[in-house]
Order: sequence, then C-alpha cells, then structure tokens
Amino acid sequence: PSTIVEYRNIEKNYFDMLKPMQISKITIPMIQTAINEISFGHAAKTVKNAYGLLTATFSMFRPDFSIRVTLPKIHPQPLPVPDDEDFLRLLSLAKDTQLYIPILLAAVLSLRRSEICGLQWQDIDQHRFTLTVRRSIVRCPSATTSWTVSTPKTIQSGRSVLLPPFLLSLLLDMRPKKFNLTDFIFDFTPDTIT
Repeated sequence: PSTIVEYRNIEKNYFDMLKPMQISKITIPMIQTAINEISFGHAAKTVKNAYGLLTATFSMFRPDFSIRVTLPKIHPQPLPVPDDEDFLRLLSLAKDTQLYIPILLAAVLSLRRSEICGLQWQDIDQHRFTLTVRRSIVRCPSATTSWTVSTPKTIQSGRSVLLPPFLLSLLLDMRPKKFNLTDFIFDFTPDTIT
C-alpha cells in the first residue's frame, strides 16, 4: 500500500515537463533532463523510484523504447543507534505511557512499528513464550490519512520470536479481563510510535 501511495505522489509531483507530451515524442535526452531536475533536492532513492515508475509506464505503452539514463548513486546513510544512556532515558520517559511496551517490543524483538500495531492477543503464546508477527498496520493506498491491516512487509517478516518472560508479563498484565483473541493489543497507528 505505501508503494501505491508513493507512485501517486510521483505521478502528481514529478516529470512535469514530460506530462503534456505524447509518449511517442519523448526522447532519452528529455528523460535525462527530467531525471536531473528530480535529482536536484531529492534523495537518490526517490529518483530511483520515480525512474522505476517511468520505465514501467514506457514498457507498457511504448515497449520498443529502451531507456538508458544516468541515475544518482545511492549512498546509504548509517542509522543512528542510541547508546545505553539514551535508551534508558527514553524508557524512563515512556515508563507510564502507552508507548513503554511498544518501545520494548521494538528494542528487544526488533519489531517494526507497523508490526507492533498489528499484534493481536492470539499472537502471544504464553506457554511457549513466543510472539508471532502475522500482520501489520499500513496506510491505505487510496488515502494518506487512513490505515488498513496488511501482511508483513516481506516473507521473512512473518515470524515467531522468543518473548522474554519480563515482556510476556508486561503484555499479560495489560490484557483486559474480557477480550477476544482477535482484539488488537495496541489501539493506535504506527504514527503514534514515531
């Protein structure tokens, strides 16, 4: 779903110089100019995604046209990792909030925020001390403000992980007395965790 939202964003915001033209009149230099314009002020990954949509469009509507342009190089940025002191400060600040357990799930089990929001009570096996990731909450393709239940991001993302006893206790302590196995554990969207 986020990919569809991204494609709509590309369609709306990029390739303005090419939009009014007939597809049969577009040349490689025109495409390179459009790519260069996008490259100025945008991440290389954004340019690559826009180029991918453009080439898919051409392969469908002008399959005999081979596009070869120069894309900016992608330079992966290292993710900032909090040190122990920062992490303990974060936990301390979150201690009595709804974010405390989600932060622990992300830190201890490496769950994505969309996976945390997709957890249901049926995903916890308290006898085996496991938590199973079966679904995630993602933005609806049709609206950037709505959310929907989806399968995990990749095949490997659907997984069972060992649940440390302290985390299992915290989860079971927050479980309501009356609940359905299909009730979501957390009643918020991934944006809440950001």
